Amino acid sequence: MRLSGRVLTRFFQAGDALALILGGVMAAALTHGANVLLIYGGAAVATFASLRLFDCYKFGRREDLATHLMRVTVCFAVAVAMCFAILTHFVGVVMLAASLGVWTPMAFLAVAAAHGVWWLNVKRWRANGRLTPT
Repeated sequence: MRLSGRVLTRFFQAGDALALILGGVMAAALTHGANVLLIYGGAAVATFASLRLFDCYKFGRREDLATHLMRVTVCFAVAVAMCFAILTHFVGVVMLAASLGVWTPMAFLAVAAAHGVWWLNVKRWRANGRLTPT
């Protein structure tokens, strides 16, 4: 069975959504705060948009894992900067910095691990001829 790139993209996006939710749940468990869930939700939406903006679902043939994870890292940096720019007007800077200081590493680890697994799978699928070009 050959796999379509578009179907895999949607699958990877759903996986990222789950990873971002997992990162938010882990961060909320560490901070014991339900009052920061809106911050975590905003950060997750900003990160998801950034991942799409920087085309992190492409998994190019010549892109090595380090380069791909660097793009994922840039996505998180842009998303956190967007959160600071937007949410500073609604939440105190201290609370925002503390909240994102816990959320960012948790969510990043979940998403980076997922992208590492996906990158390895895409490489294997291409080698086996199971991935169709989009």
